[in-house]
Amino acid sequence: RGEPVDYDGVIVEGDLDLSGRTLGSVDFRDTVFLGSIDCENATFTGDARFQRSNFSGAVEFSGTVFSGGDANFWEAVFSGIFADFSFVNFSGGNTIFSGAEFSGGNAFFYDSVFSGGYAAFLDAVFSSGDAYFSSANFSGGDAIFSKAVFSGGDANFWDAEFSGGDADFSFAKFLEIDADFNNCWFKD
Repeated sequence: RGEPVDYDGVIVEGDLDLSGRTLGSVDFRDTVFLGSIDCENATFTGDARFQRSNFSGAVEFSGTVFSGGDANFWEAVFSGIFADFSFVNFSGGNTIFSGAEFSGGNAFFYDSVFSGGYAAFLDAVFSSGDAYFSSANFSGGDAIFSKAVFSGGDANFWDAEFSGGDADFSFAKFLEIDADFNNCWFKD
C-alpha cells in the first residue's frame, strides 16, 4: 500500500516475494534472510535500507526501480547462489554497497543505471563467481570502487559508461582474475 515497512533486525524464514510491488520506505537493516528474496520489477519510492543484512538464498532485484531515496546495502552479505541487480534503475538517491560481501556466486549489475547520486562499492568484496557490470551506466555522481576486492571470478565492466562524476578504482584489487574494461566510456 506504499506505507513504510519496518522489519529491522528480524529473521525471515523461507522465501520472501515482493516482485512487482510498489513499496514506500523499507527498513530491513540487520535482517537475516534464510530463503530467497524476490523483488523483481518492484518499485521502491522511499529509502530502501538493507544494511548489514545477510542474504543466504538467491537474491532477485532485476528490473527493480529505486526512485525515492537511497538504496542502502552497506555491509550486506550475499552468500546465496546469485545476487541479481541487472536492469535496475537506481535513480532516487545514493546507491551504497560499501563493505558488502558477495561470496555465494555471481553478482549481476549489468545494464543497470546509477543516476540519482553516487554509487559506492568502497571496500566491497566479490570473492566467488563473476561480477558483471557490463553495459552499466554510472551518470549521477561518483562511481566509487576504491579498495574493492575482486577474486574467485572475473570482473566484467565491458561497455560500461562512467559520466557525471569520478570513476574511482584507487587501491582496488583484481586478484588472479580477468578484469575486462573493453569498450568502457569514461566521460567528463
